Amino acid sequence: MCPSHLVIALVTFALCATASSRAGAADEPPCLADAKRLCTIIPGELIQPCLEGHADELSTACRQRIDRLLQDQYKLAGSCRYDVGSLCSDVDPQGGNVVDCLVKNKDRLTSNCKKALVEVSR
Repeated sequence: MCPSHLVIALVTFALCATASSRAGAADEPPCLADAKRLCTIIPGELIQPCLEGHADELSTACRQRIDRLLQDQYKLAGSCRYDVGSLCSDVDPQGGNVVDCLVKNKDRLTSNCKKALVEVSR
């Protein structure tokens, strides 16, 4: 799996998690309100294409969250390239499967990947 697929998979995972969070939670993700306002949310469907289509209408909080996620994902893609290739190459990159694979293999990850995974989990 190439690094760009890892980035896409991780961002998709983050945005899907954002859209599927329960409404009204005190710690509601910043993109949930935008997704509700701009998109038709269908359980199990990706919300990312809709949010991308409305990029110029996103709230500042959502845009900042997406920017941070992208930074985190590029960090993971760079630090975990070897690990994804050796441990998760057979994993479908959609829906956070790559992240799940890395977490399941955390004891086998290279030190750079472990460090990056901890940093972006904060």
